[in-house]
Amino acid sequence: MQLLLAELSELYRQAHQGDALTASPAKIQYADYAAWQQQWLDSDEARAQTRWWVEQLGDGGEPLALPTDFPRGDRAGGARQPIRFTDEQLAGLKLRAGELGSTVSTLLLSVWQTLLHRYSGQSQVRVGVPVAGRLQAETETLQGCFINTLVIPADFDQPQSFAEQVAAIQQFIGEAQGRQALPFEGLVDALAVDRNLDRHPLFQVVFNHQRLSQNFAPQWPEALVTPFDPGAAGAQFELALDILEDEQQLQGFVGYDTGLFKPETIARFYWRHCCTIHSNCWRISICSPMKKSARSRPSMTPGNAGVILLRFPNG
Repeated sequence: MQLLLAELSELYRQAHQGDALTASPAKIQYADYAAWQQQWLDSDEARAQTRWWVEQLGDGGEPLALPTDFPRGDRAGGARQPIRFTDEQLAGLKLRAGELGSTVSTLLLSVWQTLLHRYSGQSQVRVGVPVAGRLQAETETLQGCFINTLVIPADFDQPQSFAEQVAAIQQFIGEAQGRQALPFEGLVDALAVDRNLDRHPLFQVVFNHQRLSQNFAPQWPEALVTPFDPGAAGAQFELALDILEDEQQLQGFVGYDTGLFKPETIARFYWRHCCTIHSNCWRISICSPMKKSARSRPSMTPGNAGVILLRFPNG
């Protein structure tokens, strides 16, 4: 979307100045990329990446069994719970991520997976994480959809501190990013996962963290341009945490399937578990270095969701 808006604003600037409209010619066309991908899928590298993913994910695992307000069935639609982090919270997240040698994105993903584990009580939680998929230099300025989705697992079957969990997820993400050329559909086929209309294969929950480029500053001379959010047209997944980060702010929303969850359940899920601020400090207790497995704690349900607070310790 940033690429599209940047090109559109440049054409608008040219028209505003009365110049002839000239768009930068693409080095390749999307059809060229599609042809390259088909050839790549028959390569040794593709087979090596497939083997690695199969070794990591095994038989595909059990679907995430989140407690729901309504029985699973036909999807009713989607809705969003807006979220916004304060400046103090963002600063605390950056500080904590730096202490752990990680990133804000990985820190938030780890918290998200821990919450899902506590709700489901399952020892492994798999989350879908979209990636841009622009692996070739020629595709960096090419209009088109290259997005792929990586399956990121988190294991809770052994006692570990939150720092150890973040480190494990960080390591897996690093290895997975080096093997992200394999399309998600190819992974589903390789694992021979049963396809079910009631559940998305391999994962049912998504985490999407996007950073706005510092160079992204489209100009609209003499025009007032404001963001417009059309809302959630539907729910592709049971739950989705979408985060948008730039240098000044962190915001986003929790998207959910209204055929499964009530709005008040989602509000409890996020606000009472993730957003506790004490004395201008962003705190989440699961980040304290406790050598106690999260699986030994009581799992949460929509009914008792409000009783557990998550906090960061100071330092």
